Amino acid sequence: MEGKFSIDIKRFPNAKQLGANQEVGTMSEYEIIALFCHLDDFCKGRLDQDPRQEMNDAEVMLAAVVAARVFGGNLSRACLFLKEQNYCCKMLSKSRFNRRMRQIPNQLWVEVMKTFCPPQTTQEHIVDSFPVSTCRMARRYRCNLFYGDHFLGYNASHKQWFMGLKVHLLITAEANPLSLIISPGSEHDLTGLKLMDMPLAEGDCCIWR
Repeated sequence: MEGKFSIDIKRFPNAKQLGANQEVGTMSEYEIIALFCHLDDFCKGRLDQDPRQEMNDAEVMLAAVVAARVFGGNLSRACLFLKEQNYCCKMLSKSRFNRRMRQIPNQLWVEVMKTFCPPQTTQEHIVDSFPVSTCRMARRYRCNLFYGDHFLGYNASHKQWFMGLKVHLLITAEANPLSLIISPGSEHDLTGLKLMDMPLAEGDCCIWR
């Protein structure tokens, strides 16, 4: 019987550390199983699997995708959920999981995400960018992750300065993402557009927003 999880994070062992009061999303049980099978088949022949690994690469990628879709990008909560529901019998520690996830090539992420994109039914595309603030402007001098004038940008729509990054995105008219790059906040939109991979065919048109 197909259903959707209403995940109650409060009953998990480390709920207080993971933010039990935060709202979480839902995901079908069969979606998780089908997603793992797809990732496992995709990784075969592309990555060298070590038989001594406690988690294979497909399980690591599964946790990352579930974190993005259900837990708002919180990897700790996604790993705890997958272990609690017995999707992953063994779960790595936080530091080991982060190292394993970073070992997966970026190109592999791009290829696997392209398999999730529905077929395009239009030749119209939209190019846009948006800021990702990493700290408040009052605290920018104490920020150790992204600091310096290179990360100081201006958000024209809100008419305010921000410290952080800028995401340049190419999507279809149906709002399906095709390509993106992340640049320092001071980069101009045209600079990001020149560096972006544009998988466009002859006759396609782009709308700049």
